[in-house]
Amino acid sequence: EEDEESSKSNNQKLAEVYRLTEERKSFLVSKICLFGADTAKSGKQGHYLSCHIDEMSAGLIVKYLSSKRPFFNSFDVYLKAIIGVLNEQSIQVRSKALKCLASIVQEDPSVLSRADMKEGVEYSFTDQATMVREAAVDLVGKFILHRAELIDKYYGMLSNRILDTGVSVRKRVIKILKDICIEFPDYPKIPEICVKMIRRINDEEGIRKLVMEVFQNMWFVPVSDRRRSDHEQHLLVTKAQNITDVVVSCKHIGHEWFEQLLQTLFKPKEDKDDATKIVKEPPRTLVLACQQIVDCLMESVLKSEEKAQMDSVGAGGETTSPSNRIGACLTTTYLFARIRPQLLINHVQTLQPYLNIKINTQGDNAIVSNVAKSLELVVPLIEHPSEIFLSQLEEASVKLILNSNKKEVVGACLSCLGSIVNNVTKNYSLMRECFKKYYHHIVKFKENSNLPHYRKETGFWCRALYNIGMLLRYFDFSTEDLYAGLETGSETVRTAFDTIFYFVDYDSPVIQLAALQCLGNMAIRHFDLMLIDTMKDKYIDILTKPFRLNTFEEHDSQMILQVLTNIETYLLEEDKRMIERDKNWKELAERENLKEMGDVSSGMASTIIQIFLKA
Repeated sequence: EEDEESSKSNNQKLAEVYRLTEERKSFLVSKICLFGADTAKSGKQGHYLSCHIDEMSAGLIVKYLSSKRPFFNSFDVYLKAIIGVLNEQSIQVRSKALKCLASIVQEDPSVLSRADMKEGVEYSFTDQATMVREAAVDLVGKFILHRAELIDKYYGMLSNRILDTGVSVRKRVIKILKDICIEFPDYPKIPEICVKMIRRINDEEGIRKLVMEVFQNMWFVPVSDRRRSDHEQHLLVTKAQNITDVVVSCKHIGHEWFEQLLQTLFKPKEDKDDATKIVKEPPRTLVLACQQIVDCLMESVLKSEEKAQMDSVGAGGETTSPSNRIGACLTTTYLFARIRPQLLINHVQTLQPYLNIKINTQGDNAIVSNVAKSLELVVPLIEHPSEIFLSQLEEASVKLILNSNKKEVVGACLSCLGSIVNNVTKNYSLMRECFKKYYHHIVKFKENSNLPHYRKETGFWCRALYNIGMLLRYFDFSTEDLYAGLETGSETVRTAFDTIFYFVDYDSPVIQLAALQCLGNMAIRHFDLMLIDTMKDKYIDILTKPFRLNTFEEHDSQMILQVLTNIETYLLEEDKRMIERDKNWKELAERENLKEMGDVSSGMASTIIQIFLKA
């Protein structure tokens, strides 16, 4: 009896719902005025449709009227039949089926949300025929932007097609991904999308030009400098944040892609290899856009720093490491500085204090290294820099060299000092004192290398060897400005070489490796050291030892890798020096002899590689 009463109650409720629905339908239909009804009353010419219903109600009416048509109930049947055609053998038929589906989706993009539709499109994405894959990508690309949920649904399969073997398919995918970035700037996967597109920078010429155009339009179009609206400011901040996120995403695969993008924008490929052409300034709009991005990044650094200080006060005054956002921003500004150091000239005062931060994490090491490398590029370009600023910069760099145990930090600071001291301050006495300090320790170690307490300090000796090698790499101790006051005088480089070479045969593998690295750094500036018989024979002995003795230990592989790294680094640095000389060729062409210009160094590089190539 209870079940019968419950069923009766439900039926009454359903009947009431149906009655109310019919009343609503009748009311809406009654609100549709006939053509010309109002016109006749008002006496005006022309025909128009006048109604008093909102958009949602209009949609319901259209659906109701459509449901009365015979085709309505057979739509699913026809759609499934068309999707089934995607399995046909004929390429032309499969392609026409996708065009037919595109016409359907054009009228109702929600069709793309259907599971059977997604399966059909996904199948066509991997079709053997390029024509079919392109049609499938085109189908999704035309309508994916209509609804945000469709992007998540099709993003995975669409982004995979950026590696398609068909050039036309790759181009279409890049254009679609660009549209997603522009239409949905807050989409969380934009950094991932940008990384995928940047990786196509080395693709064939058409793809490369498309990628350049995409990023130029997406990132490197300046906003108004005067009376900038809040919307424009928001777009600039979002753009800078997206670039930073892309740089962070590239952390584990390297930043070569981003650097190459900037390099190609500032210096087109067709002019890159022709050093005799007059170097043209990049477009003003490009420089302005990059300047705005760098300024925005530095402003973000200051805001993040201010927030960190407030948090520190709230935590009882404890100092904390700079945030990850600061590290990401400083990495990005360094990448810009590598291509266009002038962009950071107005921000050196903001950068310099980061050399004094307390290093607690690997992120802090990266911040200090990137700041030092940025200042190395920017400071020599400043006209009349403050002496106080320069002295603070030298002091902070020397402190890091003396106290840091991280090679990347020490190397960046010595490289920075090499640029500043050699080109700006000429404060050679500072570098001479640094050299004396470490060289004195190494001489003492050589004299007492068998004493137990000396042998225990392996870490210190490795650091001393590394620092000596870097000092001799960035400073020319064969000149009087640097060797003046040293006991060994003009023979400083050769004496240091003989002292350090002793440790290549030392009984500690760690010391051997450190000494070999030190010699490699020395030889970058003093390339004649690699032609000394002892050095030449040692390199060849290390490279051929496993094959002569038929044994291959882990230490042997480390020593071989270090020798190869030494030779490679020398060749790369020599190549950079030759490019730098070629930049000034136009100015020197009338005064210099082409046969003699750079002949010694370029000939030396050729000689060195030929010596070790067989080994």
